[in-house]
Amino acid sequence: MTVISMSTEKPNNRHIAYIDTLRIIAILLVCLIHSPILYLGTAYEHPFMAAYETVVGGANIFLMISGSLLLPVKKPWREFVSRRLHVVGWPLLFWTVVYMAVGFATGSKTWSDVLMLPLMPADHTLWFVYQIIMVYLTLPVASICIKAAGKRGVQIYLLLWALSSLIPYQHGVINAMAAQQHPLSFFHNCYGYVILGYYLRHNPLPLFTLRHGWWITLIMLFGIVGVPLFEFNMQPDLTWRDHIVAITDHVSINSVMMSTLVFTTVQHFCPEHYSEPETGGARFWRTLGKCTFGIYLMHILMLEQLCVPLFNMIYQTLHPSFIVWILCITVGMAAVAFIISAVVTRLILLLPFSRLIVGR
Repeated sequence: MTVISMSTEKPNNRHIAYIDTLRIIAILLVCLIHSPILYLGTAYEHPFMAAYETVVGGANIFLMISGSLLLPVKKPWREFVSRRLHVVGWPLLFWTVVYMAVGFATGSKTWSDVLMLPLMPADHTLWFVYQIIMVYLTLPVASICIKAAGKRGVQIYLLLWALSSLIPYQHGVINAMAAQQHPLSFFHNCYGYVILGYYLRHNPLPLFTLRHGWWITLIMLFGIVGVPLFEFNMQPDLTWRDHIVAITDHVSINSVMMSTLVFTTVQHFCPEHYSEPETGGARFWRTLGKCTFGIYLMHILMLEQLCVPLFNMIYQTLHPSFIVWILCITVGMAAVAFIISAVVTRLILLLPFSRLIVGR
């Protein structure tokens, strides 16, 4: 999901090579999760697809990118917020008009949807832009808290936030109180990803090292795969759909571990030469990274209006097996939507008013 952090504002002037790679991975994950959901809906019961939905997601990584680039905030609140809102506000307005126009044309939108726009986005994927605006409004305050708390205070906050990521599992493991009544519910929100991104930028985890890294990696892999399986077995009478409602929560332990592992792996292994003077590969990669916000804004439109009709025609012609078809609609639709959206975004970036459409 991007900016959403398509920000060019950095704590220093050196280009951060791995951020471009994280953006591209995150938007690919967004396309990969939306493709089967858009085609099959969210009521599928097949275990393969249910397990897939528990580990694929990119919006959290975008929040981590925002925190890593923008914290600590060094500008006055008014100047910082004004700049940030210009980056996401105009594109949000433009694509809101586009999605509403398509909705009225197809009969899926009414005037009541227009009245709800301040609270409900024109398309469900735009929720993340709404969220990132809230993040921008509060980042200067968070920056003050981070400076006052110091490294130890940030670690304590992240620990409490990580513990709150177990809340979605309580219905399956202990069947206890409602989530909003949990003592850690105050911490159970997506803001933790912003702080986590800031922390990992300045304090990378020692993954893939002989002394500490491998056992940390194994713990993360257990969080991604083992905890959901444990929860499934604790409540075998629940349907896969019931389990998924909890486990695909953006702040569940599998989501936190997945996002942390991706961020840290890219941070550790990304080639440093992409931060050096321009080369052909570096220019392409950096340009693709700049396109990710535009890709996010339009990929659902490409999926709905182009990919679904195209793949329906392919299915009616070839009638592939179930597994082959799942791979086609997951990988194939995601790839088509990603490529077309990237090309369109790149063309928009050539326009003098591209900032109003894709934020750059």
